[in-house]
Amino acid sequence: MYNLITIFRYLKNLFLELPIIKFCIFIFFLSSLFLIFFVTPQYKSSSIIDVSASEPSVVSNSILSTFVDTGGQSESFQLKLFLESHEASKLLESSINVNDIFMNEDISYFSKFRKNNNNSFYDYIQSKVHISIDSESGALNIDTFAYRKNDALMLNLELINLIVNYLNRTARLTSFNSKTNKICDLYFINSDVLNYDATLFEDITMPGDISSANDLLLAKARTFKEFCTENLEKQDNSELIESGLFPIFELKKLNADASKQVLSQIYENSLDAFGTSNDIKIIAEPILPEEYESKNIFLYSFLSLIISYIVIISIRIIIRLNDEFYA
Repeated sequence: MYNLITIFRYLKNLFLELPIIKFCIFIFFLSSLFLIFFVTPQYKSSSIIDVSASEPSVVSNSILSTFVDTGGQSESFQLKLFLESHEASKLLESSINVNDIFMNEDISYFSKFRKNNNNSFYDYIQSKVHISIDSESGALNIDTFAYRKNDALMLNLELINLIVNYLNRTARLTSFNSKTNKICDLYFINSDVLNYDATLFEDITMPGDISSANDLLLAKARTFKEFCTENLEKQDNSELIESGLFPIFELKKLNADASKQVLSQIYENSLDAFGTSNDIKIIAEPILPEEYESKNIFLYSFLSLIISYIVIISIRIIIRLNDEFYA
């Protein structure tokens, strides 16, 4: 115990006698040397894309709306959230050669990706991909960083590929749910015209073998579609015909017209499922970078100097206040 107290007093006196300016200058040069020799320089490739649809996105009022709340968010903001998600990092990790791009022997120890419990690929890629939205145009700016020219370009193109796949997947899901909604509209309209009590649908069971949220939505929508189709086939208009409220030929004509209208809308929704990627416009192509990005050596070294100066001064003040308190 006595030795510990002696060591503590020695360190305290050493710290109080430490020449602040010289020590901070030493930190400045140490930071500069670290950035120069132990941080691998990076290349940057940038692209700008416009993902605003020519018409507002149509989200079905069917069972999909029970699970998804669009909230009027722009396409660009939704895509930014997607690209910054764990799902996107998993897709990216499986589509690129992580070992070759971020773990090769030419990259310094402090710059390369080191997979461990405290550093996942999701955490690492956040520093290699920067997504921003232009406040005026709503365009999506994609900046990608890598340690070789081709890798920076390839990474940017891969993110654009993820965007196209995301939009197509979303379009197919929205189209399927919209078509389901049209079929169910026909059932509920007929129920109202025929004075039937419409059977309400509430599926509380979880479909088996579901591993993703999109699969869950599709399974729920299929169940909803089957429910509406079965009830539509069971509807009987004999009571309405016998009542004489409507001539039979008028009733058949109305049902035929309604069915044609629903079929036309379903056909249009099917076309929408394959045209979403056409809404993407490349404003600025990602290009092969020519020079390394600046490391900002002076800036970061100067910040290290300032921070070290503030820390030392603060600790000295605390030590002296403590000595005065116990004096």
